[in-house]
Amino acid sequence: MSDLGPNGGTRRTLAERVRALQLNDVQPQRTSGSWVPWLLCLIFAGLSIYFAYQAYFAAEPEPPPTPTQQLKTYSPTGAAPAAQVASSGEVVHESRGHIVPAHKIQVSPKVAGMVTKLNFDVGMVVEKGTVLAELEKVDYLADVNRAAAAAAAAKARYEELARGMRPEEKKRATAALEEARAVKREVEDQLKRLRASGRAATEEELTRTELRLAQAIQRVIQLEQEEKMMLEGARIERIEAAKAEWQAAEAELAKAQWRLDNCTIRAPVTGIILSKKAEEGDIVNPVAFNVSASLCEMADLSDLEVELKIQERDIAKIFVGQRCRIRPEAYPDRLYEGYVDKIIPAADRGIGAVPVRVKVERLIAPKSEAAPDLRAEQGKYLLPDMAAVTAFLRKQPVEEAKPPEANGKTAS
Repeated sequence: MSDLGPNGGTRRTLAERVRALQLNDVQPQRTSGSWVPWLLCLIFAGLSIYFAYQAYFAAEPEPPPTPTQQLKTYSPTGAAPAAQVASSGEVVHESRGHIVPAHKIQVSPKVAGMVTKLNFDVGMVVEKGTVLAELEKVDYLADVNRAAAAAAAAKARYEELARGMRPEEKKRATAALEEARAVKREVEDQLKRLRASGRAATEEELTRTELRLAQAIQRVIQLEQEEKMMLEGARIERIEAAKAEWQAAEAELAKAQWRLDNCTIRAPVTGIILSKKAEEGDIVNPVAFNVSASLCEMADLSDLEVELKIQERDIAKIFVGQRCRIRPEAYPDRLYEGYVDKIIPAADRGIGAVPVRVKVERLIAPKSEAAPDLRAEQGKYLLPDMAAVTAFLRKQPVEEAKPPEANGKTAS
């Protein structure tokens, strides 16, 4: 067999051809991008450290300003700064409360009846004594007329007994007595004649005449007593009894008239109508369970207070008479002056606080609208249940409250 291949080259053996088909060991080549994963790991670690620092070591955000800070820093255009207005004392405590009327009145009729007329509406300012409503008067007017008639009859009976009999009645009683005495004398004379006649008079005639004489004597006695009563008048007991009956009738008349008068409901104070609880045609009854008992609610909004809940830990800073500054949240440009009117002697264990009432006296800012009381703005700005921030001022020592000359010093 020739060693030459088909192309004239040297023929390779089978072993050589197998080795030629085997793959050579390939060595991994290093690339230039093998450092990128390590860089990404470093960046991720740095970001983790940064966010951990922000979460655990960064400064806490500043809390929102307290109502006291707002009270001191807020100064609207055209109004005096709050810090200058409250310069008469240092704020030792502040609290948020609600405005309430000092006296809230439920206007209710004193008698039951159907409402026939209403003269008010919510928000209306009414003066004391203004007619707010009227009730049906038919039954009450009839009661008045009946009681008036009974009182007139009782009065007449009393006056009859107190004044005694008329002169004509006294004369008639005297005349009747004289007539009875004359009859008695006549019977006596007849009896004497019969007895003097002896046997001429029968026994029957004598007996009949004696009986007539006894009757005449009793008639005289009766008329004598009646004349005496006529002249002296009625017994004092009967007069007192008639007087008591008259007074009882007058009391019934007064009660009936009181019911009739109370069919007209009037405003008990000067104030503003806060709510309306009845309409024309409604039945109102102050003593019924399922029937409306009131017509409306009203209050004098020139006499207001701030109702507050002071925590027990802060109640030692509060005392009766303490000066205060009140700023309603609805009108932050208005500042009012007041004082602690009362500290309720009972704590609320549920919230650990003591109720306090602050009387609102007058408006002090803005100065252009300052007034000595709240009558001019009644119901305009301060309304019931509005929120208000109250600042309690520090009590000034006696030395600070006195003028310089009182301490023996002169101003430089």
